[in-house]
Amino acid sequence: MHKLIIHYIVGFIFLIFLVPGAVTAESARSLVESGNEAFRQGDFVTSLDNYEKAAESEPDSAVVLFNKGAALYKQEKYDEALNVFEGAAAKALENSDPMLEAQSRYNMGNSAYRRAEKLSREDINAAFEEYKRSSGYYQSAVKLNPNLSEAAQNLEASRIAAKQIEELIRKQQQQAQQQAEQKQDIAKELKNLQKEQQKAAEQSKDLAQNQQQDGVNNEAAQQAENQKSITEKTRETAGKLQQLSQEQNAKLSDEKAREHVKRAIEKQEEAQKNLQQNKASGAHEDQQKAARELQNALQQLEQAQDT
Repeated sequence: MHKLIIHYIVGFIFLIFLVPGAVTAESARSLVESGNEAFRQGDFVTSLDNYEKAAESEPDSAVVLFNKGAALYKQEKYDEALNVFEGAAAKALENSDPMLEAQSRYNMGNSAYRRAEKLSREDINAAFEEYKRSSGYYQSAVKLNPNLSEAAQNLEASRIAAKQIEELIRKQQQQAQQQAEQKQDIAKELKNLQKEQQKAAEQSKDLAQNQQQDGVNNEAAQQAENQKSITEKTRETAGKLQQLSQEQNAKLSDEKAREHVKRAIEKQEEAQKNLQQNKASGAHEDQQKAARELQNALQQLEQAQDT
């Protein structure tokens, strides 16, 4: 298992503004002030509630949206925070306020980065895209405000994280390819074993039909040795299948394949004992069952490959 090294980003920008300029509704300023106080006290739920009420009175205020995004971010609601900061950036652009737009885009980058951190534990492909997205936000923030050093630092951290995720994806793809090839090899082995086992079953059937006193024991002994060889090869294949299952998340079809191989080995051992005791008829039945189990194992393994 490859581990992701988290590259921590520098501080989030909390510029908790008051509504600037002439305020048509005095309640909006009061609500922002109450929200700011709650924010400073660490009560982000109350601060968010106040900012949302202020936004109802001042829907075009980039500042109110910025504050709302900050409260959402502190509650780790990164999806919502990103959308709100995006709205703040759009309003700041409309109001020709590049500084606030840069700060909004910087916090959009932080929100996307935190989303990527969470996704890296669930879906690394989605995490890779999110790290690239955060880099884009940081880059736009730097373009708007070259003096925003935090954005430049976080841009580098985001790029490093994206590169590391990309390398992890590449390694996992290589590992998956290797495992697929190993599974194909095991499937070939099972197919050959099934044929060998079926052939041995036919030989035991012939032996049972044509048994005579002279030379019977020698022929049965030879077939017992042949069965022993098939059983040993089946055990080796079972070990490979077990090891492969441990290296990856075993699917239900893989588990069933291992169970079929296990039962095949049990029948093979019984067949060998019957042949050693000159019981060719009993050996034939056991070998037939072993061949069917091997065939079932092969089908389950092929089903897993298709999935």
